[in-house]
Amino acid sequence: MKKYLSLLICIVPILVKAQTSLVYDFNTKALTLGGKAFDPNLVTIKSGSNLIVDIKNINRFLYDVTVTINTQEFFKTATTITPFNAADLPNLLNEVEVAGSLPPLPSSQRSTLLDYNNSVFTNYPEAEKETIENQFIEFENTRKDDYPKFKEYIKAFKKREDIFNIGTIDEKTLVNLGWADAKAPTKLINKTDSNYQVAITLYSKIYRLTETIKKYESIILASQKLSFDTFASKFEGANYDTSLETYRNNELNVTNECIEYTSDQPVTVTGDEATITIAITPKATVKTSGYAVPLFGETKTYNISIIRGWKVSFGTGIFASKLTNNRYTFKDSYKIRTPDALGKPISFDTTAYRTIIQDVNDSWAMGVNTLMYCSYKWTKYDALGFHIGLGTAIQTDFKPNYLLGISYIRGYKQQIGFNIGIAGGQIDELSNNADLNRRYDPATTTIPTATKFVFNRLQFSITYNLFNDTSTGSK
Repeated sequence: MKKYLSLLICIVPILVKAQTSLVYDFNTKALTLGGKAFDPNLVTIKSGSNLIVDIKNINRFLYDVTVTINTQEFFKTATTITPFNAADLPNLLNEVEVAGSLPPLPSSQRSTLLDYNNSVFTNYPEAEKETIENQFIEFENTRKDDYPKFKEYIKAFKKREDIFNIGTIDEKTLVNLGWADAKAPTKLINKTDSNYQVAITLYSKIYRLTETIKKYESIILASQKLSFDTFASKFEGANYDTSLETYRNNELNVTNECIEYTSDQPVTVTGDEATITIAITPKATVKTSGYAVPLFGETKTYNISIIRGWKVSFGTGIFASKLTNNRYTFKDSYKIRTPDALGKPISFDTTAYRTIIQDVNDSWAMGVNTLMYCSYKWTKYDALGFHIGLGTAIQTDFKPNYLLGISYIRGYKQQIGFNIGIAGGQIDELSNNADLNRRYDPATTTIPTATKFVFNRLQFSITYNLFNDTSTGSK
Protein backbone atom coordinates (compact mmCIF):
# COMPACT_ATOMS: atom_id res chain seq x y z
CA MET A 1 0.00 0.00 0.00
CA LYS A 2 2.83 2.37 0.87
CA LYS A 3 4.41 1.70 -2.50
CA TYR A 4 1.22 2.72 -4.36
CA LEU A 5 0.78 5.80 -2.16
CA SER A 6 4.34 6.92 -2.87
CA LEU A 7 3.77 6.44 -6.59
CA LEU A 8 0.58 8.51 -6.42
CA ILE A 9 2.38 11.32 -4.61
CA CYS A 10 4.99 11.37 -7.38
CA ILE A 11 2.42 11.42 -10.16
CA VAL A 12 0.01 14.04 -8.79
CA PRO A 13 2.39 17.03 -9.23
CA ILE A 14 2.82 16.03 -12.87
CA LEU A 15 -0.92 15.98 -13.47
CA VAL A 16 -1.55 19.35 -11.82
CA LYS A 17 -1.28 22.16 -14.36
CA ALA A 18 1.01 25.06 -13.57
CA GLN A 19 -0.57 28.45 -13.01
CA THR A 20 1.24 31.51 -14.30
CA SER A 21 0.36 35.14 -13.58
CA LEU A 22 0.90 38.00 -16.01
CA VAL A 23 0.99 41.09 -13.75
CA TYR A 24 0.73 44.63 -15.18
CA ASP A 25 1.24 47.66 -12.91
CA PHE A 26 -0.95 50.45 -14.28
CA ASN A 27 0.97 53.00 -12.22
CA THR A 28 4.59 52.10 -13.08
CA LYS A 29 3.80 50.31 -16.39
CA ALA A 30 5.96 47.40 -15.22
CA LEU A 31 5.09 43.92 -16.49
CA THR A 32 6.06 40.57 -15.02
CA LEU A 33 5.30 36.99 -15.99
CA GLY A 34 5.63 34.32 -13.35
CA GLY A 35 7.33 36.80 -11.04
CA LYS A 36 10.05 37.70 -13.55
CA ALA A 37 10.46 40.87 -15.61
CA PHE A 38 8.77 40.59 -18.99
CA ASP A 39 11.38 40.37 -21.75
CA PRO A 40 9.58 39.93 -25.10
CA ASN A 41 12.64 38.22 -26.56
CA LEU A 42 12.99 35.63 -23.82
CA VAL A 43 9.64 35.24 -22.11
CA THR A 44 7.93 31.88 -22.50
CA ILE A 45 5.08 29.94 -20.95
CA LYS A 46 4.58 26.19 -20.92
CA SER A 47 1.80 24.76 -23.01
CA GLY A 48 -1.18 23.76 -20.91
CA SER A 49 -0.38 26.30 -18.20
CA ASN A 50 -3.26 28.15 -16.61
CA LEU A 51 -2.74 31.86 -17.30
CA ILE A 52 -4.00 34.52 -14.87
CA VAL A 53 -3.87 38.24 -15.78
CA ASP A 54 -3.52 40.70 -12.88
CA ILE A 55 -3.62 44.49 -13.23
CA LYS A 56 -2.38 46.30 -10.13
CA ASN A 57 -2.81 49.90 -8.96
CA ILE A 58 -5.74 50.80 -11.19
CA ASN A 59 -8.87 52.59 -10.02
CA ARG A 60 -11.78 50.60 -11.36
CA PHE A 61 -14.21 53.31 -10.30
CA LEU A 62 -12.77 55.36 -13.18
CA TYR A 63 -11.61 52.74 -15.67
CA ASP A 64 -13.10 49.74 -17.39
CA VAL A 65 -10.70 46.86 -18.03
CA THR A 66 -10.93 44.29 -20.81
CA VAL A 67 -8.39 41.50 -21.19
CA THR A 68 -8.40 39.14 -24.16
CA ILE A 69 -6.24 36.26 -25.29
CA ASN A 70 -6.26 36.36 -29.08
CA THR A 71 -9.72 37.62 -30.02
CA GLN A 72 -12.37 36.62 -27.50
CA GLU A 73 -13.14 38.64 -24.41
CA PHE A 74 -13.31 36.57 -21.25
CA PHE A 75 -13.27 39.05 -18.37
CA LYS A 76 -16.08 40.98 -16.74
CA THR A 77 -16.26 44.68 -16.08
CA ALA A 78 -15.80 46.19 -12.65
CA THR A 79 -18.57 45.94 -10.06
CA THR A 80 -20.67 49.12 -9.79
CA ILE A 81 -20.51 50.74 -6.36
CA THR A 82 -23.24 52.67 -4.58
CA PRO A 83 -23.27 56.05 -6.36
CA PHE A 84 -22.98 59.42 -4.69
CA ASN A 85 -26.02 61.61 -4.37
CA ALA A 86 -24.92 65.18 -4.86
CA ALA A 87 -27.71 66.46 -2.60
CA ASP A 88 -26.25 64.49 0.29
CA LEU A 89 -22.77 66.00 0.11
CA PRO A 90 -22.30 69.19 2.16
CA ASN A 91 -19.59 71.62 1.29
CA LEU A 92 -17.34 70.58 4.14
CA LEU A 93 -14.44 72.70 2.95
CA ASN A 94 -16.44 75.85 3.56
CA GLU A 95 -17.44 74.85 7.08
CA VAL A 96 -17.18 77.81 9.46
CA GLU A 97 -14.75 77.13 12.29
CA VAL A 98 -16.79 78.49 15.18
CA ALA A 99 -14.93 76.68 17.94
CA GLY A 100 -12.24 79.32 18.05
CA SER A 101 -14.80 82.12 18.39
CA LEU A 102 -16.23 80.63 21.58
CA PRO A 103 -14.52 81.46 24.89
CA PRO A 104 -12.36 78.73 26.38
CA LEU A 105 -13.55 76.79 29.37
CA PRO A 106 -12.67 78.46 32.67
CA SER A 107 -10.83 76.63 35.40
CA SER A 108 -13.92 76.73 37.58
CA GLN A 109 -16.86 74.40 37.05
CA ARG A 110 -19.21 77.23 36.17
CA SER A 111 -20.24 77.76 32.58
CA THR A 112 -19.07 80.88 30.81
CA LEU A 113 -22.16 80.75 28.60
CA LEU A 114 -24.66 81.30 31.41
CA ASP A 115 -25.89 84.67 32.58
CA TYR A 116 -26.23 83.87 36.28
CA ASN A 117 -27.70 87.29 37.04
CA ASN A 118 -30.48 86.78 34.54
CA SER A 119 -33.85 86.93 36.27
CA VAL A 120 -35.02 83.84 34.37
CA PHE A 121 -32.11 81.82 35.72
CA THR A 122 -32.55 83.03 39.29
CA ASN A 123 -36.19 81.94 39.22
CA TYR A 124 -35.29 78.28 38.55
CA PRO A 125 -35.28 75.97 41.55
CA GLU A 126 -31.79 75.22 42.84
CA ALA A 127 -31.92 71.58 41.71
CA GLU A 128 -32.87 72.59 38.18
CA LYS A 129 -30.23 75.31 38.17
CA GLU A 130 -27.60 72.64 38.86
CA THR A 131 -28.96 70.44 36.05
CA ILE A 132 -28.91 73.34 33.60
CA GLU A 133 -25.42 74.31 34.62
CA ASN A 134 -24.22 70.69 34.19
CA GLN A 135 -25.74 70.60 30.70
CA PHE A 136 -23.85 73.73 29.72
CA ILE A 137 -20.62 72.43 31.21
CA GLU A 138 -21.04 69.14 29.33
CA PHE A 139 -21.67 71.08 26.12
CA GLU A 140 -18.51 73.12 26.56
CA ASN A 141 -16.47 69.99 27.26
CA THR A 142 -17.98 68.30 24.22
CA ARG A 143 -17.28 71.34 22.06
CA LYS A 144 -13.70 71.36 23.24
CA ASP A 145 -12.94 67.61 23.17
CA ASP A 146 -15.51 65.68 21.16
CA TYR A 147 -16.26 68.13 18.36
CA PRO A 148 -12.60 68.24 17.14
CA LYS A 149 -12.58 64.42 17.22
CA PHE A 150 -15.79 64.36 15.21
CA LYS A 151 -14.31 66.74 12.63
CA GLU A 152 -11.28 64.44 12.30
CA TYR A 153 -13.61 61.59 11.40
CA ILE A 154 -15.34 63.79 8.83
CA LYS A 155 -11.94 64.81 7.46
CA ALA A 156 -10.80 61.17 7.26
CA PHE A 157 -13.98 60.10 5.49
CA LYS A 158 -13.65 63.01 3.06
CA LYS A 159 -9.99 62.22 2.40
CA ARG A 160 -10.72 58.56 1.76
CA GLU A 161 -13.32 59.64 -0.79
CA ASP A 162 -10.46 60.77 -3.05
CA ILE A 163 -9.92 57.13 -3.93
CA PHE A 164 -12.75 57.57 -6.41
CA ASN A 165 -10.82 60.24 -8.32
CA ILE A 166 -7.28 58.84 -8.64
CA GLY A 167 -6.61 56.80 -11.76
CA THR A 168 -3.33 55.18 -10.76
CA ILE A 169 -3.14 53.95 -7.19
CA ASP A 170 0.09 52.85 -5.55
CA GLU A 171 0.97 51.83 -2.03
CA LYS A 172 2.03 55.34 -0.99
CA THR A 173 -1.28 56.79 -2.18
CA LEU A 174 -3.26 54.17 -0.28
CA VAL A 175 -1.34 54.98 2.90
CA ASN A 176 -1.82 58.75 2.46
CA LEU A 177 -5.55 58.35 1.92
CA GLY A 178 -5.91 56.13 4.95
CA TRP A 179 -6.75 52.99 3.02
CA ALA A 180 -3.61 51.11 4.00
CA ASP A 181 -1.19 50.89 6.89
CA ALA A 182 2.38 51.96 6.21
CA LYS A 183 3.57 48.69 7.77
CA ALA A 184 1.46 46.63 5.38
CA PRO A 185 0.70 48.85 2.36
CA THR A 186 -0.41 45.98 0.15
CA LYS A 187 -3.28 45.04 2.46
CA LEU A 188 -6.33 47.24 2.07
CA ILE A 189 -7.94 48.16 5.39
CA ASN A 190 -11.56 49.16 5.65
CA LYS A 191 -12.76 50.26 9.08
CA THR A 192 -15.52 52.33 7.58
CA ASP A 193 -18.35 50.69 9.48
CA SER A 194 -16.69 50.89 12.93
CA ASN A 195 -15.51 54.46 12.31
CA TYR A 196 -19.00 55.38 11.19
CA GLN A 197 -20.46 54.08 14.44
CA VAL A 198 -18.03 56.19 16.50
CA ALA A 199 -18.61 59.28 14.35
CA ILE A 200 -22.39 58.98 14.45
CA THR A 201 -22.25 58.55 18.24
CA LEU A 202 -20.23 61.78 18.58
CA TYR A 203 -22.62 63.50 16.21
CA SER A 204 -25.63 62.41 18.24
CA LYS A 205 -24.03 63.64 21.48
CA ILE A 206 -23.20 67.07 20.03
CA TYR A 207 -26.62 67.36 18.43
CA ARG A 208 -28.43 66.42 21.67
CA LEU A 209 -26.53 68.95 23.76
CA THR A 210 -27.00 71.67 21.14
CA GLU A 211 -30.74 71.06 21.12
CA THR A 212 -30.81 71.11 24.95
CA ILE A 213 -29.01 74.42 25.20
CA LYS A 214 -31.31 75.97 22.60
CA LYS A 215 -34.13 75.47 25.14
CA TYR A 216 -32.29 77.75 27.53
CA GLU A 217 -31.22 80.46 25.06
CA SER A 218 -32.87 83.09 27.25
CA ILE A 219 -30.21 82.66 29.95
CA ILE A 220 -27.15 82.61 27.67
CA LEU A 221 -24.83 85.58 28.00
CA ALA A 222 -25.58 88.12 25.31
CA SER A 223 -21.88 88.23 24.36
CA GLN A 224 -21.93 84.49 23.62
CA LYS A 225 -25.34 84.09 22.06
CA LEU A 226 -24.26 85.00 18.52
CA SER A 227 -21.38 82.53 18.60
CA PHE A 228 -23.59 79.75 19.91
CA ASP A 229 -26.32 80.45 17.38
CA THR A 230 -23.74 80.41 14.58
CA PHE A 231 -22.35 77.11 15.81
CA ALA A 232 -25.77 75.51 16.14
CA SER A 233 -26.89 76.73 12.72
CA LYS A 234 -23.79 75.50 10.90
CA PHE A 235 -23.72 72.21 12.75
CA GLU A 236 -27.34 71.38 12.01
CA GLY A 237 -27.20 72.73 8.45
CA ALA A 238 -24.24 70.53 7.53
CA ASN A 239 -26.39 67.39 7.55
CA TYR A 240 -23.53 65.41 9.02
CA ASP A 241 -25.64 62.34 9.64
CA THR A 242 -26.69 62.13 6.00
CA SER A 243 -23.16 62.81 4.78
CA LEU A 244 -21.70 60.16 7.05
CA GLU A 245 -24.22 57.62 5.80
CA THR A 246 -23.31 58.50 2.21
CA TYR A 247 -19.59 58.09 2.91
CA ARG A 248 -20.27 54.81 4.66
CA ASN A 249 -22.33 53.42 1.78
CA ASN A 250 -19.67 54.43 -0.74
CA GLU A 251 -16.61 53.32 1.13
CA LEU A 252 -17.99 49.99 2.29
CA ASN A 253 -17.95 49.04 -1.40
CA VAL A 254 -14.21 49.65 -1.67
CA THR A 255 -12.29 46.36 -1.66
CA ASN A 256 -9.05 45.14 -3.19
CA GLU A 257 -11.04 44.24 -6.30
CA CYS A 258 -11.66 47.96 -6.83
CA ILE A 259 -7.96 48.80 -7.10
CA GLU A 260 -6.81 45.79 -9.09
CA TYR A 261 -8.07 43.44 -11.75
CA THR A 262 -7.78 39.67 -11.75
CA SER A 263 -9.02 37.19 -14.29
CA ASP A 264 -12.29 35.57 -13.35
CA GLN A 265 -10.75 32.20 -14.15
CA PRO A 266 -7.45 30.95 -15.55
CA VAL A 267 -7.15 30.29 -19.27
CA THR A 268 -5.29 27.21 -20.46
CA VAL A 269 -2.88 28.28 -23.18
CA THR A 270 -2.01 26.00 -26.08
CA GLY A 271 -0.33 26.39 -29.45
CA ASP A 272 2.86 28.26 -30.19
CA GLU A 273 2.09 31.83 -29.11
CA ALA A 274 -0.37 33.57 -26.86
CA THR A 275 -1.37 37.12 -27.74
CA ILE A 276 -2.74 38.96 -24.72
CA THR A 277 -4.48 42.30 -25.15
CA ILE A 278 -5.19 44.51 -22.14
CA ALA A 279 -7.61 47.35 -22.91
CA ILE A 280 -8.06 50.00 -20.20
CA THR A 281 -10.70 52.57 -21.11
CA PRO A 282 -12.26 55.44 -19.14
CA LYS A 283 -15.78 54.75 -18.00
CA ALA A 284 -18.52 56.39 -20.04
CA THR A 285 -19.68 58.23 -16.92
CA VAL A 286 -18.43 58.51 -13.37
CA LYS A 287 -21.35 58.33 -10.97
CA THR A 288 -19.47 59.81 -8.02
CA SER A 289 -20.47 63.44 -7.71
CA GLY A 290 -17.82 66.05 -8.37
CA TYR A 291 -15.39 63.74 -10.10
CA ALA A 292 -14.46 63.86 -13.78
CA VAL A 293 -14.12 61.08 -16.31
CA PRO A 294 -10.44 60.41 -17.27
CA LEU A 295 -9.53 61.62 -20.73
CA PHE A 296 -7.32 58.78 -21.86
CA GLY A 297 -6.92 55.04 -21.49
CA GLU A 298 -4.44 52.63 -22.97
CA THR A 299 -4.26 49.34 -24.83
CA LYS A 300 -1.34 46.96 -24.45
CA THR A 301 -0.66 43.85 -26.56
CA TYR A 302 1.85 41.21 -25.55
CA ASN A 303 3.02 38.13 -27.43
CA ILE A 304 4.22 35.20 -25.35
CA SER A 305 5.94 32.16 -26.82
CA ILE A 306 4.41 28.91 -25.64
CA ILE A 307 6.81 26.09 -24.88
CA ARG A 308 4.63 23.23 -26.06
CA GLY A 309 7.10 20.34 -25.77
CA TRP A 310 6.93 17.92 -28.68
CA LYS A 311 5.48 19.16 -31.95
CA VAL A 312 5.43 18.23 -35.63
CA SER A 313 6.60 20.70 -38.27
CA PHE A 314 7.98 20.70 -41.80
CA GLY A 315 10.95 22.19 -43.59
CA THR A 316 12.58 22.28 -46.98
CA GLY A 317 16.14 23.00 -48.07
CA ILE A 318 19.27 21.54 -49.59
CA PHE A 319 21.01 18.31 -48.66
CA ALA A 320 24.03 16.20 -49.43
CA SER A 321 24.49 12.48 -48.93
CA LYS A 322 26.89 9.66 -49.61
CA LEU A 323 24.19 7.71 -51.43
CA THR A 324 25.90 7.55 -54.83
CA ASN A 325 26.12 5.00 -57.68
CA ASN A 326 29.29 3.03 -58.33
CA ARG A 327 30.12 3.57 -62.00
CA TYR A 328 32.21 1.07 -64.10
CA THR A 329 33.63 1.07 -67.63
CA PHE A 330 35.61 -1.15 -70.01
CA LYS A 331 39.34 -0.91 -70.55
CA ASP A 332 40.61 -2.20 -73.88
CA SER A 333 43.85 -4.16 -74.29
CA TYR A 334 45.60 -4.44 -77.70
CA LYS A 335 47.72 -6.97 -79.60
CA ILE A 336 51.25 -5.89 -80.68
CA ARG A 337 52.81 -6.87 -84.09
CA THR A 338 56.30 -8.27 -84.52
CA PRO A 339 58.91 -5.64 -83.67
CA ASP A 340 61.16 -4.24 -86.37
CA ALA A 341 64.92 -4.75 -86.69
CA LEU A 342 65.53 -2.32 -83.86
CA GLY A 343 63.10 -4.17 -81.55
CA LYS A 344 60.40 -1.53 -81.55
CA PRO A 345 56.69 -2.39 -82.14
CA ILE A 346 55.67 -1.49 -85.62
CA SER A 347 52.04 -0.71 -84.75
CA PHE A 348 49.09 -1.68 -82.52
CA ASP A 349 46.72 -4.25 -83.70
CA THR A 350 43.02 -4.40 -82.96
CA THR A 351 41.61 -4.89 -79.46
CA ALA A 352 42.61 -8.15 -78.01
CA TYR A 353 40.27 -8.15 -74.96
CA ARG A 354 38.42 -5.93 -72.50
CA THR A 355 38.54 -5.68 -68.69
CA ILE A 356 36.11 -3.93 -66.29
CA ILE A 357 37.50 -1.09 -64.19
CA GLN A 358 35.86 1.40 -61.78
CA ASP A 359 35.00 4.70 -63.37
CA VAL A 360 35.13 8.18 -61.83
CA ASN A 361 32.33 8.41 -59.21
CA ASP A 362 30.58 11.32 -57.50
CA SER A 363 31.58 11.62 -53.85
CA TRP A 364 28.27 13.21 -52.82
CA ALA A 365 24.72 13.27 -54.03
CA MET A 366 23.30 16.78 -53.74
CA GLY A 367 19.84 18.25 -54.21
CA VAL A 368 16.73 19.52 -52.47
CA ASN A 369 14.87 17.82 -49.66
CA THR A 370 11.70 18.04 -47.60
CA LEU A 371 11.68 16.97 -43.95
CA MET A 372 9.09 16.32 -41.30
CA TYR A 373 10.29 17.12 -37.79
CA CYS A 374 9.23 15.78 -34.44
CA SER A 375 11.01 18.23 -32.15
CA TYR A 376 11.01 19.26 -28.52
CA LYS A 377 11.18 23.00 -27.89
CA TRP A 378 12.85 23.96 -24.61
CA THR A 379 13.35 27.72 -25.16
CA LYS A 380 11.64 30.31 -27.28
CA TYR A 381 14.19 29.87 -30.07
CA ASP A 382 15.65 26.38 -29.64
CA ALA A 383 14.31 22.91 -30.39
CA LEU A 384 15.91 19.49 -30.77
CA GLY A 385 14.36 16.41 -32.30
CA PHE A 386 14.19 13.84 -35.07
CA HIS A 387 13.41 14.04 -38.76
CA ILE A 388 12.34 11.89 -41.65
CA GLY A 389 12.09 13.05 -45.21
CA LEU A 390 12.83 12.72 -48.89
CA GLY A 391 15.66 14.17 -50.95
CA THR A 392 15.95 14.46 -54.72
CA ALA A 393 19.51 14.63 -56.10
CA ILE A 394 20.40 16.87 -59.00
CA GLN A 395 22.44 14.07 -60.63
CA THR A 396 20.20 12.57 -63.33
CA ASP A 397 21.12 8.95 -62.69
CA PHE A 398 20.56 9.09 -58.91
CA LYS A 399 17.55 7.71 -57.14
CA PRO A 400 15.47 9.40 -54.37
CA ASN A 401 17.10 9.62 -50.94
CA TYR A 402 15.13 8.53 -47.90
CA LEU A 403 16.42 10.57 -44.96
CA LEU A 404 16.42 9.87 -41.22
CA GLY A 405 18.31 11.62 -38.46
CA ILE A 406 18.42 14.24 -35.72
CA SER A 407 17.81 17.97 -36.03
CA TYR A 408 18.56 21.19 -34.19
CA ILE A 409 16.03 23.90 -35.02
CA ARG A 410 16.74 27.57 -34.34
CA GLY A 411 14.23 30.38 -34.64
CA TYR A 412 10.75 31.46 -33.63
CA LYS A 413 8.24 32.15 -36.39
CA GLN A 414 10.97 31.70 -39.01
CA GLN A 415 13.08 28.62 -38.34
CA ILE A 416 16.27 27.13 -39.75
CA GLY A 417 16.99 23.45 -39.23
CA PHE A 418 20.44 21.86 -39.07
CA ASN A 419 20.12 18.15 -39.76
CA ILE A 420 22.38 15.13 -39.82
CA GLY A 421 21.70 11.42 -40.11
CA ILE A 422 21.65 8.55 -42.56
CA ALA A 423 20.29 8.26 -46.08
CA GLY A 424 18.79 5.25 -47.77
CA GLY A 425 17.81 4.35 -51.30
CA GLN A 426 18.62 2.30 -54.35
CA ILE A 427 22.09 2.40 -55.88
CA ASP A 428 23.73 0.64 -58.87
CA GLU A 429 26.66 -1.65 -58.15
CA LEU A 430 28.64 -4.22 -60.12
CA SER A 431 26.81 -7.50 -60.40
CA ASN A 432 28.12 -10.57 -58.66
CA ASN A 433 28.37 -12.15 -62.11
CA ALA A 434 31.03 -9.67 -63.12
CA ASP A 435 34.72 -10.21 -62.46
CA LEU A 436 37.29 -7.38 -62.42
CA ASN A 437 40.06 -9.87 -63.25
CA ARG A 438 38.29 -11.45 -66.20
CA ARG A 439 39.19 -10.74 -69.84
CA TYR A 440 36.08 -10.08 -71.82
CA ASP A 441 35.63 -10.50 -75.55
CA PRO A 442 36.17 -7.24 -77.39
CA ALA A 443 32.61 -7.44 -78.68
CA THR A 444 31.20 -7.22 -75.15
CA THR A 445 29.41 -3.84 -74.64
CA THR A 446 27.33 -4.33 -71.52
CA ILE A 447 28.70 -4.29 -67.97
CA PRO A 448 26.59 -6.47 -65.67
CA THR A 449 25.25 -4.33 -62.81
CA ALA A 450 22.63 -4.78 -60.06
CA THR A 451 20.41 -2.38 -58.13
CA LYS A 452 20.20 -2.77 -54.38
CA PHE A 453 18.72 -0.86 -51.44
CA VAL A 454 21.01 0.46 -48.70
CA PHE A 455 20.32 2.58 -45.61
CA ASN A 456 23.71 3.37 -44.18
CA ARG A 457 25.04 6.46 -45.92
CA LEU A 458 25.85 9.76 -44.24
CA GLN A 459 23.59 12.72 -44.99
CA PHE A 460 23.21 16.29 -43.74
CA SER A 461 21.07 19.24 -44.74
CA ILE A 462 20.01 22.79 -43.95
CA THR A 463 16.30 23.52 -44.11
CA TYR A 464 13.86 26.39 -43.68
CA ASN A 465 10.37 26.05 -42.23
CA LEU A 466 7.96 25.10 -44.98
CA PHE A 467 4.73 26.33 -43.39
CA ASN A 468 4.25 29.46 -41.32
CA ASP A 469 1.05 28.62 -39.44
CA THR A 470 -0.50 31.89 -38.29
CA SER A 471 -3.91 30.51 -37.41
CA THR A 472 -5.24 31.72 -34.06
CA GLY A 473 -7.84 30.62 -31.60
CA SER A 474 -9.90 32.83 -29.32
CA LYS A 475 -10.08 32.51 -25.57
